[in-house]
This record gives sequence, structure tokens and C-alpha cells, in this order.
Amino acid sequence: MNTKINNNNSSLVLKRILAALLVLYIPLVLGCSKGKIDPAIFCFQPGNPSESVQLQYTLKKVVGTTSDFSSIPSGYTVEGNYVISSIPINSREQLIQELTPDGKEKSLSDAAKSVLAYYDCKDSSAMKDRLSFAYKANSGKLKRNNNIIPIEIYETSGVKSNVSRDTLISDFWPCGGTGVRLNDLHHERDRGKCSDLLAHEISHVIHQYPGGGYYGPDGRHFKNEALNMKTAFIEGWAVFNELVENPGKALEVWKNIDNIKIEDPVQAGKYTSVKRSSLSGMRQLEIEGVVALVLLGICKNFPDGYHKMIQPAFAAVNPSYPLLPELLREILKNQPDSKDGIIKIINEVTLGKFSSEDFANLIAVPDGSGTSKSQNIAASYQGSSEINSKMNSQTNAVPKTNVLKDSKNMFMGHPDNEDLN
Repeated sequence: MNTKINNNNSSLVLKRILAALLVLYIPLVLGCSKGKIDPAIFCFQPGNPSESVQLQYTLKKVVGTTSDFSSIPSGYTVEGNYVISSIPINSREQLIQELTPDGKEKSLSDAAKSVLAYYDCKDSSAMKDRLSFAYKANSGKLKRNNNIIPIEIYETSGVKSNVSRDTLISDFWPCGGTGVRLNDLHHERDRGKCSDLLAHEISHVIHQYPGGGYYGPDGRHFKNEALNMKTAFIEGWAVFNELVENPGKALEVWKNIDNIKIEDPVQAGKYTSVKRSSLSGMRQLEIEGVVALVLLGICKNFPDGYHKMIQPAFAAVNPSYPLLPELLREILKNQPDSKDGIIKIINEVTLGKFSSEDFANLIAVPDGSGTSKSQNIAASYQGSSEINSKMNSQTNAVPKTNVLKDSKNMFMGHPDNEDLN
């Protein structure tokens, strides 16, 4: 049998496969696949290093639970039910030495490789661009921390007692506030998502919305959950930055928000599911995945929309803690000719469910008194009518299993729910 491969045919097959992959890579953002993403959106130019925020990594080795020790060893701390050894990390080589006995990268476990992946993210051009933006967008906020974002990564292999993987993931759930908390298990089976998750949490640090959002009785949130406009923007802003990091994920988000979860206003964790097409346009802006795609749509449909529209507008209004209407009004103030395009984007992302009155209320330019028509939808900041009465008597709940949430002042943000491996 002739086993010789025809090089020309092989080359043709390879070209066809690559072409098919490129087509699949173009995200479906606006309900259609027409048009290409401007590559300039994702070609980052690092900012001036002297005008940038720095990441400060600490490896938090979880050496066991308090029940494993008769007394806590000197130099260790207790966080929740766990005994922790904190090690500042100054180099990649040092981190590898801490993660494996022989100090060789090839010996790292999958979980340890995810820790290393989080560390390696700091050197990407996209991260350098984001940190330069963080400096510009945080007058006073991060300067109080000497323009440093602490990144704490919990390494859990030292837990020998009977603690399940799911419990460890829940107890060290990723979150971001004045700093970022990550764990080694969340993406050990898909380390390609590490940069997305870090971008998500750093976006929370940049925003630092006081008090966070309202996350319903179970204290959790999902890309396809209808909560309220405030929470949807806090989380949608972070999801959007994930998509800037990984634009190929946009199609996944679009598919994910086809069916929308609505939590019972009283019973934690009890959800009903509805088709997104059954919701009004305004209600859809209470879904973080929708907000993320609106912002990505602006990037996709305007030349370098990320650097020329989103970043400058956000930096201008961030000191006053913006939500979607404030961000859009700032964009329109600087680029009034973009109004029709933005309206079209929101209309397409919300499946054509926005009325002209909705548009006027959402993107109205403030009058001389500092008020605007968008204040007519203030109730949407707090949640739809079916949960408004409950919100007045409930606080921003957190998962009961997240034992570290209240013990860490740096984590003013809310734990983020990502699909687990």
C-alpha cells in the first residue's frame, strides 16, 4: 500500500481547516455574524510603566484545617477554618520552587500549573494595557495602595484532612475588590481560562463599586441571571473585560444568555428559567451577559472602540462609580455622532426589544441641573419590581460556604461564579 502523503493535498486540507477555524473564531455578538472585529481592539500597546498599576503576588499555602493542629505554628495565620502560610512572590523561578519539591516546572501538578498561569498573565501586553488603564481610571482609589493590586493565590494541596475539592473551590472562590483572590483548583483543567478570570477580577478592582451589588437570596450570580441594573453592570463590566482578553468567548456568552435564570425573591437557590426573547429590553439590561455584549458591540463596531470610547469614558466617570447609563452618556458627550450606532447595538443585543422611549431614558444627556431622563429608570438599578420590596429588608448575601469572605478586608467585591471544569 502506498503510504506517501501528497504534500499539495495536505497543504490544501490544512488551509481549509484553518479557514474554518477563523470563521468560527469570529464572535457572534449582535445576533448575526456579519462584519469582522477590528483587530486594533485587541492589539494592545503597553502604557508608560511609570503611569501604571503593579501586581503584587502572594502565594497562600493552605497547610490544613485548624482541626489538624493542636496549636498554630509560628509564622502561620488562620483564615476561616484554614491554616495559611503566606509567601510573597518576586519571580517566576521562586514560585516554581514553592510549588514543587524538585523546583522543576515539568514536575508541577495541573493545579500548580494554574497558579503559574495566573502569575504569567502579568507579562502579557493585554495585562500591561489594562494596568495602565487602571492607573488612569482610579484617581485616589488605587493610589491609596501605592498603585498596587494585591493578587493572592490559594494553593490547597497541603490540605490532607477530609475536605472535598468542591468545598475548597467554594471556600476560596475567586473575587475582586481592593485586591484579587484566586485558587489553584478553579481552572486546573482548563488553564487557558486563567487570563480571562484574572482580567475579570482586576476589572472589579478598577471599578470598586462601593457596597457591591444585590445578588439575590443565594448571594450568587450568573452571566444569564436577571438581577438588577446595578449588579448587571458591575458584573457585565468584568465579563466584558474577559471578552476583550478572549474575544472568541463572545459566542459562548451569546448562547449562554438564550435562557435566563430568575431567582425566587425569598427562597435561595430556587430558579425559574425563561427565554430571553420574552423579556423587555430594559429587563435584559439587568443581565450581566447582555451588558457585556453591549460593551463589546461598541468595541466591534467603532474603530478601536475599546481605547477610544470605552476606556476614556470609563476613566472620566469612574470616580463617581458609573453604571451603564453614565458610561454611555460620557461616550455620547465626547462622540455625539456615535448615538445612532450605539442605539443600533443595544437594540440588536436586546433582540429588538427596546422602545424609542427606552432609548431616550437610557442615553439622555443630563440637563443643566445635573439630572437626566435616565433617572426615570433608577428603580432598575435596584432590581425589577418583583424583588424591590425584598431588597429593602435584605443585605447583599454571600454564600454560606465561603468562610473567608468576611475575614478578608481586601475583598470588598463579590465572589464570581464561573462554570467549573
